[in-house]
Amino acid sequence: MPEPDTIVIDCHAYGLYPYVGCNELLRVLFPDICRDRPDLVREFARSLVTLAPDTHAGVLDAFPDLVEVMGEAGGVPFAQGLRDEGLHPADRPTWLAHGVVSLILRWRSGLAGAPALRLAFTNLAWADPLQAEFVEILARRADPRLVEVIRHDRRDKADPGAAARPSRGEHEALAEDPMTRNRLGIALHHLERGPTPADVALRAFTGAAEHYLAVGFYEAALHCARVAARYAAPDDAATARTLCGVTVGALLLLGRLDEAEAVCAAHLSAGADPVTRMICSYTRAIIHARFSPADQRDYRAAAEHLELAIGYLDRAPQGPSEIGNRIFLDKNFRALLAVRARRADEALRLLDEGLADIRRLCPEREQAESPIFFQNQGRAYLALKRFDLAIAAFTRAIALEPFTSVLHFERGNAYRAHGDQRAALADYRLAIQAGPPRPEMHFNAGLACAALGDPDQALREYTLALDLDSGYVSARLNRAAQHYRAGRLTEAGQDAEIGLRTSPGHPDLLCVRGLVKYARGALDAALSDFSAALVRDPSHAAALKNRSTVWFAKGNVGEALRDADRCATSHPDAAAFLNRGYLHQSNGSWRRAIADYQHAARYDDVDRAELARRHAACVRGLLEEASTARSPGA
Repeated sequence: MPEPDTIVIDCHAYGLYPYVGCNELLRVLFPDICRDRPDLVREFARSLVTLAPDTHAGVLDAFPDLVEVMGEAGGVPFAQGLRDEGLHPADRPTWLAHGVVSLILRWRSGLAGAPALRLAFTNLAWADPLQAEFVEILARRADPRLVEVIRHDRRDKADPGAAARPSRGEHEALAEDPMTRNRLGIALHHLERGPTPADVALRAFTGAAEHYLAVGFYEAALHCARVAARYAAPDDAATARTLCGVTVGALLLLGRLDEAEAVCAAHLSAGADPVTRMICSYTRAIIHARFSPADQRDYRAAAEHLELAIGYLDRAPQGPSEIGNRIFLDKNFRALLAVRARRADEALRLLDEGLADIRRLCPEREQAESPIFFQNQGRAYLALKRFDLAIAAFTRAIALEPFTSVLHFERGNAYRAHGDQRAALADYRLAIQAGPPRPEMHFNAGLACAALGDPDQALREYTLALDLDSGYVSARLNRAAQHYRAGRLTEAGQDAEIGLRTSPGHPDLLCVRGLVKYARGALDAALSDFSAALVRDPSHAAALKNRSTVWFAKGNVGEALRDADRCATSHPDAAAFLNRGYLHQSNGSWRRAIADYQHAARYDDVDRAELARRHAACVRGLLEEASTARSPGA
């Protein structure tokens, strides 16, 4: 049994309903976190209220200004910024879970002298997969001196809360306000199995399905949609349309494309209403244009399904929503097809027309519809390498949706491509704050820090990326390289070894490990790593350069020159010519060395002072050689 000072969290959710345990955990911890570190509450607000909706009202009590972006308690959080509701990446819950874990760990790390927080999670065998993942992330990342995680996996009980099974009146209250009672958790189980009127169950499960789709909990959305469909009347076209949208949206984001196609085919063959048929045709179009693997996409088929979708939509009664959807299909989706066909100018024209149509035909939807058009304009300008215009387009989108993480991230990328690393870093910070934090946000922040000459902060950012995803090879590589440049050979070697276990044969990681071995004097082992990198990539510049260096250190100038020749041929740059020139110079081949140094001089990034010293040494060598040749007895 858990000790008396242990917080016990029951995770029983019949394996279906997300984050029942997380909601309960944060309900218990939130008052103390808010008292001790209100700044963390604000920083991780999106993760907090999405995984633990019982904290929504408390967050708004602490920060009333957030109501403009979070919305009132009891609804989908941050719905004002969710113009892509139901289109979150499937891995979004993972990063939301990391956000909550970071909140808890940073809170505890700031409590000097406090005992470890003991958390016992029970009934994990009955938890839903997302709750189980949350506990795994917490256990993996937690320092046991700060947070001790105890896991009970056995099935302790089959029906928690059975004694509190809702009455008829409570059933109806739950249906009217499905954001109560553990936020769609155990209460839904009782609704499904209790003596529930069909209309009550239909409202509850339809609302739950829409909610779960909007926040990105797709398996739960599918389950609730299936349950709702059992209670729907055969002639209830509105409900059928809603459940069709939830189902195909969830299947798309889960990558279950064949199932999504089958659902669409069933609705189309059954003669569904025009809007449902539009949803199905659009789903087929987006599968062909976006969700299928790149080598299996069929843009002609996508265009054909798009035309069908527009035709179906034109048959439906026309209100602001239908007009907005038609503009989206006719302009924004066509722009996507143009970008895929590398016709960025055409895409920009279509997006401009779409924005004008929104302002003219449905101005009341401009706030909701315009940001995606501006975002796609930014992407099109990036494809054209018009970085200034891309930044301007992303900025217009951000003005309408300042709390949308992906917009700040993409503008940050545009700034970085434009060479403004400081502005890029500021946007990456805003993307992280908007949440949920993703590993690539910290990684790109690390790249910006490194470009700004702040290797220590770059190292911290790479570490944060690895905290979120220990298998992020690029972050592992960059951290290893940063350690190597700072002379921390042990840490560099450890990161390289871990990275190679994740990605065996990765040439860049082999090069870092080879450099560590070379620095320690293990020349044969270093040579083996650089050779292994060249097996994977025969023209790998760093492997050729470094293997050449090892050959030279071993006294084999011939092999060193062969690698230097390959490097200068496949990667002609200042470093390649300087390195080969040095080998020629060391071998007394003065004219060849001078020729290489002259090649190196053509590059702007060459060290002119070093180049001049080497060139002068070669000239002296030539003069001495000539003098020796002319001297008597030579």
